[in-house]
Amino acid sequence: MEAPNQISSDKLRIILSRPQLAYEHSAQLDEVLPECESVIATNAKYSVLYAANVLGERFSLGEPVIAKDPQFAFEYARSVIRGPWPEGEEAISKEGFFSIEYSLNILRAPFPLGEDAIGQNPHFSFRYAYFMLGGPFPKGEAIIETDMAVLINYKMIVLNLNAEFDLYRVMDRTRKDLIGYDIHNIRGISQNEEAKMNKLFRLALTKANRPPKKCEWTVDRNKNVYFCIRF
Repeated sequence: MEAPNQISSDKLRIILSRPQLAYEHSAQLDEVLPECESVIATNAKYSVLYAANVLGERFSLGEPVIAKDPQFAFEYARSVIRGPWPEGEEAISKEGFFSIEYSLNILRAPFPLGEDAIGQNPHFSFRYAYFMLGGPFPKGEAIIETDMAVLINYKMIVLNLNAEFDLYRVMDRTRKDLIGYDIHNIRGISQNEEAKMNKLFRLALTKANRPPKKCEWTVDRNKNVYFCIRF
C-alpha cells in the first residue's frame, strides 16, 4: 500500500502529463512539489490558481506564461500580487474589458497602454471617460458615436452639454422616446458606480430647456432596461 504522500511511478507519470492534473495533485496535498511546478508553469490558468491557492504568493516559474495571457495576467495582478504588475500589462492591454478593470481596480489611475483596446467598445469608453478620466476620452468617441444611448450619456454626463437637441434627434431617428439605458447594462459596473451614475443621469436630464412630462423605466424583450423621457 502507498504511503499517504507517495504515489506509484505510473500514477506520477499521468499526473505530470497535464498541468491541470499537476495542479490538482499539488492542491490536494497542499504541498509544494517541484516536479509538478515545472508542468504547472506551462499553463497560465493553472499557474495563477497554483499561486493563489497553494503557494499563497507569487509563482515566478509560471510568470512568463501568465504574462502572455490578458485574462490571467489581470487575475494574477488582482488575486496574487494585489497591485500593478508591469510584466503583464502588455497582454492586459490587448483586451478592453481587462484594460479598464486593471485601470479602475488595480492601478486606480489611467492605463494609456490599454486605451486603444478600451476605445473599441462604447460602454468601456464611457466608463473610462467618466470613472477614470473625469472628462473626454477622444480615443473612444468614434465608437461611442455608434451607440446612441451611450452617446447621449457621454454628452450629458461627461461633456456636460445641453442635451435637448440630442433628445429630439434620438426620438426622430428611432420613433421612440428612449433616450438612455439603465446602467446595469454596463458590464462589470459596481453598485456604488450604479448609484452614482443614476443620480447624475437624473440630474443631467434637467439640462433640457423644458422638464419632461413623464419619466419611467421600460424593459425590452431581451430584458434590457431603458430609461424613458416623455415631453
